[in-house]
Amino acid sequence: MKNGKLIGVQPVNDVDPFPTEMLTKGVLSRTYDDTRIKYPMVRKSFYEDPLGDHKPHLRGKEPFVRVDWNTAIALVSYAIAKTIENHGNEAIFSSSYGGWSHAGLMRPQTLQGRFFNLIGGQSTCAGDYSAGASEVILPHIIGDLEVYSPQTAWKVIEENTELMVFIGCDPWKTNRVEFRVADHSMQKHWEAFAEKGIKFISINPQQTETDKALGSEMIHIRPGTDTALFTAMSYYLYKSGKYDKAYIEKYTVGFDKYLAYLAGWEDGVEKTPEWAEQITGLSAKEITDLADLIMAKRTQLAAGWALQRADHGEMIHWAIINFAAMAGKIGKPGEGAGFSWHYGNGGMPQSGKRMPIGLSQGRNPITTTCPVVLISEMLKNPGGDYTRDGANLKFPKAKLIYNAGNNLFSHQQNTNELIEAMNANIDTYICQDAWWCASARYADIVLPSTTTLERNDLTSGGTYSNNKIYAMRQIIEPVGESRDDYEIFSRLAFMFNVYDQYTGGKSMMEHLREAYANSSATEDFDVFWEKGIAHVDTPADADAFVRHGQFYEDPEKNPLHTPSGKIELYSKTIDSLKVADCPPVPKWLPPFEWLGNARRGRFRS
Repeated sequence: MKNGKLIGVQPVNDVDPFPTEMLTKGVLSRTYDDTRIKYPMVRKSFYEDPLGDHKPHLRGKEPFVRVDWNTAIALVSYAIAKTIENHGNEAIFSSSYGGWSHAGLMRPQTLQGRFFNLIGGQSTCAGDYSAGASEVILPHIIGDLEVYSPQTAWKVIEENTELMVFIGCDPWKTNRVEFRVADHSMQKHWEAFAEKGIKFISINPQQTETDKALGSEMIHIRPGTDTALFTAMSYYLYKSGKYDKAYIEKYTVGFDKYLAYLAGWEDGVEKTPEWAEQITGLSAKEITDLADLIMAKRTQLAAGWALQRADHGEMIHWAIINFAAMAGKIGKPGEGAGFSWHYGNGGMPQSGKRMPIGLSQGRNPITTTCPVVLISEMLKNPGGDYTRDGANLKFPKAKLIYNAGNNLFSHQQNTNELIEAMNANIDTYICQDAWWCASARYADIVLPSTTTLERNDLTSGGTYSNNKIYAMRQIIEPVGESRDDYEIFSRLAFMFNVYDQYTGGKSMMEHLREAYANSSATEDFDVFWEKGIAHVDTPADADAFVRHGQFYEDPEKNPLHTPSGKIELYSKTIDSLKVADCPPVPKWLPPFEWLGNARRGRFRS
């Protein structure tokens, strides 16, 4: 700091041994960037006629008018009140999912939910982009989200694992980003794994930073064909008689149904390595050699999330689970299939302690939701039908969108479609953000929020270890006339006569003190706030955690949260839904667009 201005960022090495330039350089550059929103702004046509025709087709095309905060709050309040009066609270739609804009307790979407729920609720988003397909299907298969689940403790891996197989997984890069504060502590363990002699194989079209650092043996698969690879390896284990029959009998259900697909009894096509060769670009020998190596070694499979962000994305993680089950791996020390090794330092031991939690959103009386990937569809078909996880649902009839701390316009598959649908159906679009991202540039009203450096808050780290609590102290004054999200929503709450309920009669620092007091931290708050960090002990037995280990030890006493209590190679539940493109066993379903159907001479390999 110099004269009240941030001039540099230095990591605390004993807490952050592997800092990223997103912190050391990025935080500095973004704080004073020209794209900062410094003042409340209103789109010109909306400002000139907020009660009439404010020409939504000019969103993103015309200039903004600077207004003071009183005017901005009044315009937002009027738009909300008018929408509720004319269309009901369902017409208020929150696109503020995710919460990645701020790592503290007072995330924008939480504070927004608290406000709207006090005045009758809002329609909200469901799911996310990170792991949207697997987080819906995997609870049916193995009883948990898996993509957000802690992984086997690193010490167990170091002492037991012989082979680690990355499948579209790059922890060296992605473990440096986290929903709260990244530990940045697993890299030294990955290096220790390599030094100990654990072999790394990477199934990936390209060599990643992880592969370079750990010397991974590369298997350059054709993008998007991993399901075919694991299907063929499962077939090979069956045909060669190498699969673990006892494991299948004790820990799984539905093998006969899965076998009907593998052996081609239901469609006349055996899923042989030669069959997969034509799809994956890998030779049949490469496929069988990999399957044999996995069977011969104590193997941990580590799959990334990008695999399932695709057409028929529900199939790939399921196919990996079925293969790992046939190989008899799941639940054994240093073995199995994990889907969060690349996020949140998945192998870090878990403290099991209480971390601070933020303000409650309360109860939302509005139950209509829209999957994050279908917002454009919702806007084109207000009140229309859609299906999610077997439920027949209806889209909200949105007329006002409130977007706080999320770049809505960067997340939809077809931005032009989103803009057209929004202009045709949305009366008011409000964006609360710190930067002029695309979502702000297309808004009717823009409210400037502060960054993490310009407000006080608390957070914790990391996602799984939960062994640190951080003081997020304000270090600079707000840029321009930006305000923190708590103040903005508090002012809106005042306009709707729910200020006392919203604030609970407490200041921001009083909320933070209370959150800290309710955590497992033992240090005095003032001492902690001055130091900036409080450490929470991790019990020694956390080093022995094995993902699904209790299930493996006694599946009767520790069943999975599936209908059968076991790993479902075939899902009766999914079968009952009769979804045309989601079969009850994992199948290779060619994507609508992939290298295998590219026109000759264009991107075909």
